[in-house]
Amino acid sequence: MHGDRPRRPSFGERLDNRRFEYIRRHNADFGRFFLRYHWLPYDHLSRLSHADMDFVISVKHVQRDFAKALALVDIEMTRPLPVVIKMSGRSSNYEQYYTPDVIARAKRVYGPFIRRWGYEYPPDWGGDGPSRWDDLMYDALAIPRTTYWRYLRWEE
Repeated sequence: MHGDRPRRPSFGERLDNRRFEYIRRHNADFGRFFLRYHWLPYDHLSRLSHADMDFVISVKHVQRDFAKALALVDIEMTRPLPVVIKMSGRSSNYEQYYTPDVIARAKRVYGPFIRRWGYEYPPDWGGDGPSRWDDLMYDALAIPRTTYWRYLRWEE
């Protein structure tokens, strides 16, 4: 609180609340939510430091990538990483949520990020990626997004 006034929600909190209300009001599943809110090329605040990273461990291949990371710094792996949290009652197969219409949008939305940072689409999504327009949008949005992440997202 600032004096007697409660703190106003930040811009990011207001956006998050608006999305939550949409899901609640419409009982929206992943596909409906994704198609409504994900139409611009995806980026992440990791952009601020991604280029400085020497290696990124993929959650999907955590054991393999952890072993590679250790090898890069010349450390011998003595045992595999322990599995501490297992998903129970939920499918760990995220691909079931990607219907053909969601896949088409996801390729456009995630494509520039995937291409930029050397990730891969799931094999069953097909080989064609984002258009040149999607790549241009990704690059054009970098400046306002970087400004947002640095100065506005957690504003008090």
